[in-house]
Amino acid sequence: MAKSYPLTDAEVGIADAPIMPEIDATEALTETLMIDNEYAVASTAGTRANYAASNKAQLVTGTTSWAFNNAPYSTTQTSFPISVDIPNAKKAVKKSLNRKPTHMVLNYGAAVTLSQNWEYLKDLVYTSDEGVSASGLRKVVAGLQVVPGDALYETNAEGVADTTGYIWVDDQGQDCAIIYYRKPGGRRV
Repeated sequence: MAKSYPLTDAEVGIADAPIMPEIDATEALTETLMIDNEYAVASTAGTRANYAASNKAQLVTGTTSWAFNNAPYSTTQTSFPISVDIPNAKKAVKKSLNRKPTHMVLNYGAAVTLSQNWEYLKDLVYTSDEGVSASGLRKVVAGLQVVPGDALYETNAEGVADTTGYIWVDDQGQDCAIIYYRKPGGRRV
């Protein structure tokens, strides 16, 4: 589908000196194309049916969610992302690819939830402020480089009130963590 940014000669002609409509139009179109590309990649990566059963692992369910029963001093924790969930995902990647995973994409919702998990917070005290991202996560978690999937896209039709959603969600609209291997020197996702 072709993308355009309507710009009339009159708009260009009456623009004041610091306003550059052609550059604004180029930047807006470039950003739209980049978001569309990221959305296509995220949709493909987040669709569970695209993977063989042996190449995927659902880490959590309702009662084992990283957000569930998150009190640090509770005696009934059921959420163990650092000691159980992420290691299980790393094992699944190693088993299916015969390569150790190197990266983890987390959308903003999953990153914030993990950053507030009791098990994660227990180890955060050993991290300097420079080593923590805006979502509250370290740049490396459980030996995996964290790639933030913070991008949003508009889900509404043109001309209607803005409604946005995270790009990096699974095919059921849930927050996700995608753990994978990236070849050294390979393209950044």
